[in-house]
Amino acid sequence: MRVKVNESDYVYPDVVAVCGNAQFEFEDDTFDTLSNPTVIIEILSDSTERYDKGRKAELYRALPTVQDYVLISQTHCYIEHYHRQTITQWLFTIISQMDEKLTLPSVNVTIAVQDIYDKVSLIA
Repeated sequence: MRVKVNESDYVYPDVVAVCGNAQFEFEDDTFDTLSNPTVIIEILSDSTERYDKGRKAELYRALPTVQDYVLISQTHCYIEHYHRQTITQWLFTIISQMDEKLTLPSVNVTIAVQDIYDKVSLIA
């Protein structure tokens, strides 16, 4: 699903969740552009990591509805979690052990890291 991040920019996150009612920008009577994401998750790859951690992250964190932004490595156990504290402050957490958990307070969800990486062949 496409997400509107400002008046002229749209992005395509890997996973998006909304707490409450989804709000859409309507184009041709379709519901494909979300304007109020609560959680955004990106799976990092060699070709997208720089953009996902750079400009795209800036755009997401500028959205007032985004409360949790998560970046997940697909090659090794490594998760970066940004949780909004105030409009301009974020709590940054790194998760790098399989026995840890990722908690997304905005949607009241806790996920075991081993479940995130289930059936994924990681590089040592």
